[in-house]
Amino acid sequence: MGNKKLITSILTIIVGTALLIASYVMESYDYWPTLGGAVLVVGIVHFARALKYKKDASYRENIDIQEKDERNRYISMKAWAWSGYIFVFLSAAALIAFKLTGYESLSMFCATAGGLLLSFYVILYLILSKKY
Repeated sequence: MGNKKLITSILTIIVGTALLIASYVMESYDYWPTLGGAVLVVGIVHFARALKYKKDASYRENIDIQEKDERNRYISMKAWAWSGYIFVFLSAAALIAFKLTGYESLSMFCATAGGLLLSFYVILYLILSKKY
C-alpha cells in the first residue's frame, strides 16, 4: 500500500462522484445512483485505509505482515476455493429450480455462470500446472 493505493482510491472517488452526477443530470434514478454511491463509499474507505497506512507505523507493520504471511495466503486461497465450490453448487441448484419453475432465462444465466467458472478453473489449472 503506498502512493499507488492512494492514487487508486482518489480515482475511485472521482469515478463514483462522476457516476452520481451523471445519473442526476440524465435523470436516471434506478441503477446509476446506487452504483455511483457504492463506488464513492468504497473509494472513501480505501482512501482512509491508505492514509492510515502511510501515517501509522504499527498499522503499516500489521498490514505488511498480513499480506506476506504464508498462513494468511493459504487461508485466503482456501476461502477462494470454497467460495468457488459453493458458487458452482448453488448455481447448479438454481439452474434446476429455475428450469422446473419455467424461468428459462434465469436458468440459462445460472448455467452460463457456473459453466464459465468451471471453464476458467480448467484453463487456469492447465496453465498453472505447466508453470509450477
